[in-house]
Amino acid sequence: MANFSKKSTSVILPPAVEKKVTEIADAFFNITGKKIVITDGTRTAAQQAVQVFNKIMSNDLGIYLNHKAANEIKAAFDLAKSQGKAKADVLKAMEVVIERQIKSKVFLSRHLTGKAFDVRNIDMTAKQQKVFKQVAQTVGGVTLLQEGKPPHFHVQLV
Repeated sequence: MANFSKKSTSVILPPAVEKKVTEIADAFFNITGKKIVITDGTRTAAQQAVQVFNKIMSNDLGIYLNHKAANEIKAAFDLAKSQGKAKADVLKAMEVVIERQIKSKVFLSRHLTGKAFDVRNIDMTAKQQKVFKQVAQTVGGVTLLQEGKPPHFHVQLV
């Protein structure tokens, strides 16, 4: 019986990621008796465009470490918006930039490479969040970031 669930069937976890999720979820469950919820996994360029769109709208683009790549996507957003395009067309313009970046081996997020997943933590107590961080560190092979809107742990395979 898995000690994790996916938020929806749209959450895609490649085998190596699912193995790491299972290791972390089992260790977390053994300590807390609580299962974890995976809210995101591998993303397409279109899915990443939605994420970046939301970050732009909440003025949170600084979360991305590759500022050049983020700014290229933001420029597509700005241009499409200045042309009065509908949201779907703005997203498509952003997607085109992300696809070009992927072809050039530039990845704004590890989600695009199939080496990241997000864990819901809004339903964890402060103590459970601390345990989750410790478990992820003990299991190893990952880096962990606390991200917001909605709050979650972003876990990357190293």
